[in-house]
Parts: sequence; C-alpha cells; structure tokens
Amino acid sequence: MKQMRTGTRLLLLTFVIVAAIVLLGARNSDTKITKVTSQLTSRSVRGIKQQYQQSKTATIFLHGYNGGAYSTNYLIHKAEQTGAAQKALVVHVYKNGVMAFKGYWQRSIKNPMVQVVFQDNHASQKAQIYWLHQVLVQLKAKYGVTGYNAVGHSLGANDIINQALKYGHDKSLPTLHKVGDDRRTVRWPDRFSEYANGSAGTPTGS
Repeated sequence: MKQMRTGTRLLLLTFVIVAAIVLLGARNSDTKITKVTSQLTSRSVRGIKQQYQQSKTATIFLHGYNGGAYSTNYLIHKAEQTGAAQKALVVHVYKNGVMAFKGYWQRSIKNPMVQVVFQDNHASQKAQIYWLHQVLVQLKAKYGVTGYNAVGHSLGANDIINQALKYGHDKSLPTLHKVGDDRRTVRWPDRFSEYANGSAGTPTGS
C-alpha cells in the first residue's frame, strides 16, 4: 500500500512538472509578427456632424481575453450612428504571424476608429502587449497616425496601459492621449467624440 501511494505521488509530481513545461513552452512560443499586409478599398470619407469636435486623432478599440470583434462592435456602431466618428480600419493579428490591415484610409480622415482583433484571444498578456505595440508602430509608419486614444474591453484596457508603460519611450509610436474602458463609454455613448478628441477627462470604470 505504501509503495502504491509513493507511486501515485510520483505520477502526480510528474504530471505537474510536464504541465508546467508545456505552459512555459506555450508562453515562450508566442507568435511574432512576420508579415504585414494591407487590403484597402476606395470609399468616400464620411462626414462628422458639426456638433462634434473633429481631429485626425485615431481611436483604437481592443477586445479582452476570449473576446473578439463582437466585444467592441457596439461602441463603434454607436459612434458611427451618431455621426461622432467613422470606422476606418480593422487590424487582424493572426496565429501565423500575419498582421492584416483592412478597410479604407485617407490622410484627411477625421475621427477615425481602428478595431484591433487578435485571432489567438487566449494568448499571454505579454504577447498581446507586443502585438498591440506592433499595430501602433504600423499605424504611425504607414498611415500617418501621430496621436491616438484607446478604448479597451476587459483585459484589453490592461493591455493598452501596459503597452504604454513598456513602450512609452518608443519614438516610432503615435502619442497616447486618452484611455477608456468600455463600461463608461457604453453608459455615455453620446460623449464618444469627447474621448476621441481628448476633451473629456480620462474615463475610468465604476
């Protein structure tokens, strides 16, 4: 009986060690961006209603853990519906390392919204922060975005803050103006343009 207990403990210990190795290996094999693609369509820029402030500052929307485009679709749709902003780009980061920009863009676009979607929505936060950083680098280099605001859903808000803390010194990034979580923005969707243009106080959850 004693030998059986010892054998069971050894099996459990082995299982724990193997599981830890697998988890660590998964974290160390986080997908790196190896290719950036752009698939833009010609489309006339939507006008922003006069009661809203207008600027070239982009607003980034990022979902949380286990989330996707559906996590931020409501906010984006509401902003477009009220004429406060216009959806310009969707950025997909795929598991194979491809970052794909889809939508339309003009240098003169006002109050543009950019939706970011991670295919691997269970990735480590380290990976998500890296992916977000790469998205922002491309937005400045290829699309001329020099300033942005960001709205995060759940863990997405943490990713935005941690990206800014880790890479805030990086001159290849656009400047972060305001950060919001989706809870407050949902409650006051008609104030979206204030966040989009930096005239409102930094929104926080409550």
